[in-house]
Amino acid sequence: MGFRSFIAGALLSLSIACASPANAGTTNPIAPGYLSTSGAKILDSQGRETRILGINWFGGSTWNKAPHGLWARNYKSMVAQMASMGLNTLRYLF
Repeated sequence: MGFRSFIAGALLSLSIACASPANAGTTNPIAPGYLSTSGAKILDSQGRETRILGINWFGGSTWNKAPHGLWARNYKSMVAQMASMGLNTLRYLF
């Protein structure tokens, strides 16, 4: 898999989709992996309250067109560290 394909897949898998909240008295099933809102709360697809905690990984918009830091560590190591810190959203400009 090429680097661009990896980034596209990672962005797709980390994207956040918000659906409109369910109307009172009706059911509004949410597809697995998607989020919805209820008032000021963000809910996962099973109705549990969740929190979006993200980070910006720069580098794609710079002259070398690559995430910053890849010369020191591989992306798997960095993504594992992000996940271990509780981050669940990644923003990457390209």
